[in-house]
Amino acid sequence: MFKDKTMSDFTVDVLDQVKAVDLEEYEEFLKVYKSADSSKTETNGERGVKRKISALRSFYAYYYKHEMITTNPSVLIDVPKIHDKNIIRLDTDEVAMLLDYIEHCGDTLTGQKRMYHEKNEGQRSCYCYSPSWYRDPSIGMCRAGY
Repeated sequence: MFKDKTMSDFTVDVLDQVKAVDLEEYEEFLKVYKSADSSKTETNGERGVKRKISALRSFYAYYYKHEMITTNPSVLIDVPKIHDKNIIRLDTDEVAMLLDYIEHCGDTLTGQKRMYHEKNEGQRSCYCYSPSWYRDPSIGMCRAGY
């Protein structure tokens, strides 16, 4: 439909010609496509596709809200559902190693860096000691004074 046109040939009226089916085809295209500058195959996961479709919906919503177009086909297409990622937790040994590193990371510093580290040491390490750690028996760790 728009193959022979350049960017300067397009006006806002063209947006009214795009249908929901066209946007659904674009959504499928986003999942796997060949990039323009090379023959490399590009893929987008569900998060990438959702970001691009959301940008397109915002684009159409702006023009529709300002009454520059009469239809908004982007509201008719479904946005990909994002599935939760698995939570990767540190085991007890990894938590202990992390806390030991935090407690002793400034031991090798000298001069101005050591003074800065000693001044801010309590602030940084307090972020690592969450109150939930005291209640979570799977971690089995309680640091006195924190």
